[in-house]
Amino acid sequence: MGWQFRGLFTSKLSKSDISIRILFQMFPEGSPNDSVQKYIPSVITYSPESLAKIPAIKLPDYFDLQPKSRRSKKERSSREKILPPELEDNSMSSNAYYRQQLANSNLVFSPRKLGFLPANYWIAEENTFGSLVTQFFQKKNNSNCRFPHKLYNGLVLVEANPEMYPLVGLKWITDTVFKVDKYIFGRLLGITSINGGLVHSQGNFPSHGFKELNNEEVMALKMKYSLKDVDMDRVLLMKQSSGMFSKNCKEETLAQCKWTD
Repeated sequence: MGWQFRGLFTSKLSKSDISIRILFQMFPEGSPNDSVQKYIPSVITYSPESLAKIPAIKLPDYFDLQPKSRRSKKERSSREKILPPELEDNSMSSNAYYRQQLANSNLVFSPRKLGFLPANYWIAEENTFGSLVTQFFQKKNNSNCRFPHKLYNGLVLVEANPEMYPLVGLKWITDTVFKVDKYIFGRLLGITSINGGLVHSQGNFPSHGFKELNNEEVMALKMKYSLKDVDMDRVLLMKQSSGMFSKNCKEETLAQCKWTD
């Protein structure tokens, strides 16, 4: 009969110490694989620093003396949104052009002068397009940054700067009817599931009282305006059911466009 070292087991005590249980087992000499007849556990406490000096012992991952660096919350939140595959083309509304303009430091606007709502939210005199996207259009909804605010301000931006339509996807047609390219506008808001997030029954448009114009209404407007791109699938004509949402609506009007079941 003889004693032989059979194993080393570790367990966590705290951030600074670990417990080492050394297990010896007794078995007949010459038959190391026979059934264990007896064991004697021994518990010794080491600091990770002293334990690391013992070559034969490998520290558990949670006592890594040189932990892997983790990305900060800010770095994780700045990860690029998934862009609509429908916009992977060579047009002015393409994802490539959109990425380019997000980084364009010369594409600058003054939300206060444009009349963005709510008025007291816009303190900075000027904002780049990229900062408007990350700090407003794709910001989590709150009292100053609700869906009606994002919709209205997007329309205001394009009304004053028509060349921004390929990046915003919104345009006033009449005082109460607007055109929306659901892929471009969904991209602006950072929505991954665009149909579900915008136009389906629980999407942002229906839930805030907006509805698509029917065939007759669309045909009537097509006789007055250039609306060749309106296909009632990707590009839609919409209005607020009660007519309260318009070019000249005020903050108190937007407050009435609330989420409804």
